[in-house]
Amino acid sequence: MPAGCLFQNLILPNLDKQMLNQYLSNPNILVPEYTQKFLDVYQIVPSRKYNLSKRELQCIQYLVKGASAKDIAFTLGLSYRTVEIYIQNIKNKLNVRKTTEIIALALMENIV
Repeated sequence: MPAGCLFQNLILPNLDKQMLNQYLSNPNILVPEYTQKFLDVYQIVPSRKYNLSKRELQCIQYLVKGASAKDIAFTLGLSYRTVEIYIQNIKNKLNVRKTTEIIALALMENIV
């Protein structure tokens, strides 16, 4: 899709909540502020609610699977320190203090 495209209405028949969640969780998809408020009220896309980046979502996915920060760094081809920074940013955005709380919240709110 060319940069700068704008779709005012996107009609998607037979769209379930999971498919919508996947589509709108993409940080490259821009959602207007009034639509974002609607999504937040109905908790349709929690990852948008917390403003998580693509890399942060990837880190959460691996954390949920039981990977350590070192495992995530190796898998994604990043430095260990970079992954630690992503995890700290996730904690700040989700307002949690422990990695296990990230996992619990991600599962409860279907972030991944």
